[in-house]
Amino acid sequence: MRTTILLVTLFAASALTFNITLHQNTACEGTVKVFDNLKLEDGCQKVEAVNSQAGGISVQWTETLDNELSIAFFSNENCCNGGPSGSRGWGVDECTSLGDVLSFRIMDGSDINKGKEGEKYECRNSPDDPPPPEALTA
Repeated sequence: MRTTILLVTLFAASALTFNITLHQNTACEGTVKVFDNLKLEDGCQKVEAVNSQAGGISVQWTETLDNELSIAFFSNENCCNGGPSGSRGWGVDECTSLGDVLSFRIMDGSDINKGKEGEKYECRNSPDDPPPPEALTA
């Protein structure tokens, strides 16, 4: 199974916390779920329970700092770092299609494995699988 990651990199002033809203459609009308004040330490957020009801997603940052934080969206349920990725800048009021997003998390560009204590972001099918090749060179 291929894992798709969409990295949403915030240019200029990056954010310390984010508000993420799932909407009923791609025009960002109707609120399905709101994730308030998400931080790096909050880790993986699963959206599978509301994904079938949501069509659009909007992202707003609440505090600005000079850092390397991004929001990464994943087509798997555990926010693992694997598969193809793309980058996209976000405006405060920009809305985009939710697509096949099943989870997301705040990601530090200087250490993509940094996050909630106890969570692992390497992609493995089972705990016995070897780590991905990029993890062996880190």
